[in-house]
Amino acid sequence: MSVTEALKLMRDPEAVAELAERAAAFVPDGSATQMPYTMKSIFPSEPDPPESWPQTYDRIDLEQLLPCARFILEHPNDLLLRPSGMRRIFAVSLSLGWHPRHIAGLIQSKFERDYGWGEIWEGYDPATRAEFYTRVFAGLMLARYDDLVDFNCHSAREQCTCYVADCPNNLLPFRQSLLDRRKHERLASRPLHGLFSPTEHL
Repeated sequence: MSVTEALKLMRDPEAVAELAERAAAFVPDGSATQMPYTMKSIFPSEPDPPESWPQTYDRIDLEQLLPCARFILEHPNDLLLRPSGMRRIFAVSLSLGWHPRHIAGLIQSKFERDYGWGEIWEGYDPATRAEFYTRVFAGLMLARYDDLVDFNCHSAREQCTCYVADCPNNLLPFRQSLLDRRKHERLASRPLHGLFSPTEHL
């Protein structure tokens, strides 16, 4: 069925139940696919706990990030709530060697601070949202379904996700860094805490 038909059907419980009785569904056999990483290896542990944030995520020098990524982190409500905002933070951070677990932790640390969220988080867990999207983006990258073809400044302007006028930077080197890290199996090769050393540069 077309996307339009599917969207219409999904809002009709009886039609969905009827379709479930006659539609075939199966999980594709991915055993032949060779992936250098697994989600278990990418998410082996928990992010830093809230009590450690002053010594970890809060100490990140935002001035060392791309202006557009820094702007999202400085204005998380509502830029970081958007999947496009989380994807920008994810891709930039991963291209610098960040571990996806800590990318999710950084996003969570913003979600759990007071940025005038109102009732957004009532009945909704900030940690779950941060981890869900980070896992989705990481999975797409690992499975090579996302090569970040639109991760460039021209596309960002077309998508209205370029937040800094006359920005001298370019997203393309970050895309290439990320693709090179994936190719050479060097994703998540730089510990988060190494970023806090004054001798380290992003």
